[in-house]
Amino acid sequence: MRRILFLVVITLGVFVATSCEKTGDVIALDAKILKELPVMYGKVCEYGKTIVINSQNELDDLFANNLPKCLSDVDFEKSTVVLGTSGNGGDVYELRHDFKKIDNNHYKYNVFVEYYESSVVINTFICGVIVEKIPSDSEIILTVKEIAK
Repeated sequence: MRRILFLVVITLGVFVATSCEKTGDVIALDAKILKELPVMYGKVCEYGKTIVINSQNELDDLFANNLPKCLSDVDFEKSTVVLGTSGNGGDVYELRHDFKKIDNNHYKYNVFVEYYESSVVINTFICGVIVEKIPSDSEIILTVKEIAK
C-alpha cells in the first residue's frame, strides 16, 4: 500500500513539474495550442499587442474579404484565435509559439522568430495561434524574441 501511495505521489509530482513554469512570482500553466498559424504579413492590431477572437463574425470583420486560408475552418465552440502584430527584423523564416495561462484571464504568449539572414527589409507581421476556448476579455502579454539561426 505504501509503495502504491509513493508511486502516485511521484507521478503527480512529475505531472506538475512538466506542466507548470515559474515566471517571476507566478506559476504559469500550459494552455493548449490547437494550431500554430503560419506567419502572415500585415497588421491586425497595435504593434506588440494581441487580440482575442471568439466568433466567426469577429474574424470576418477583422479580415474583411481577405480571410487567410489557415483561418477558414476555426471551430469557435471549442477554440479561440489569438493574433498579435510585431516585426523588427526582415522576412520571417520560422515562428515558434508558446502560450501559458498565468491565472483566470491572464495569459503569456511568447513568439520566437527566426529571420532569413539575407533579409534587409523590416516587415510587420501577424503571429497567431488557435487555442482551447478562453474568455473574450482575457489579457494576453505578447513577447516576441529573435532567435539565432
